Order: sequence, then C-alpha cells, then structure tokens
Amino acid sequence: MWSKDIQNYYAATRIVVALGEKKTVLMHRLIIGLGDPRKTDHREPTRTLDNRRINLRPASDAESIRNRRIQKNNTSGTCGVRFDKSRNKWRARIKVNGKEIHLGYFDTREEAVAARKAAEVKYFGEFAYKGQDRRISGMM
Repeated sequence: MWSKDIQNYYAATRIVVALGEKKTVLMHRLIIGLGDPRKTDHREPTRTLDNRRINLRPASDAESIRNRRIQKNNTSGTCGVRFDKSRNKWRARIKVNGKEIHLGYFDTREEAVAARKAAEVKYFGEFAYKGQDRRISGMM
C-alpha cells in the first residue's frame, strides 16, 4: 500500500471483521498486536516493509513523529535546520512537547546539524532519528 505522506510503501492485508465486511490492516500493527490507538513505529522509517519485530515498537503520536522522514519542502536536508538569510547563518531548533527550543545560529550547515542531532539524542532518547540523512531520494 503506497503512503503519500511518507512517499513509501507499507505491507497491508484485508481481514474479515464481520460477515461480508472487510478491513485493511497494516501488517506492522498486526505483527506487533496493537489493537489500541497507539502507533507502531518502524525503528528505521525508511524501511517500512521491514516488519520484523526487532524493527517495530509501540509509540505515541509524538514519539512516532520524532522518528519520521524529512518533509518534502525541507531545503537543508535535515529536520530542524534551515538557513537564515537575514543573519547569513544556519539555525538549528527542535520541538519538544509542543514547545520550540532554539539551539543556536551556526556558520556552517554541519555545525547546525550536529547541534540538532545532539538535541535529538537528549530530548528524544530511543526515538531519536538514527539514520545518516533524512533526505527523500532525489532531494539535494
């Protein structure tokens, strides 16, 4: 099943919920056994077809969002990092529990990315994005 949100595929199946009524269920939810509203998070969000239990974990919406891929409109290649034209510097920030935390202005993109990644480890713990880069293929 194609997901427009993350530009990737998910494995899904149809199950019978009542006589003559079927429902689509995402395989990762079925494998981990979640029937409640929590999400099932892929530890490696770029590998959504890897439904081994070791790659799956229950997560709240907030936890799952921390581990998501980069949005299509991102121009820096890293979540929470952008170039501030008025200051001619790179700005790093992170959102924690709905509150934005300014991490600083930096001369280079690499410094801003390093600050953002350190903040992800500090604030997100096991849900910090562990991939090298969050770029969607074809970007940058």
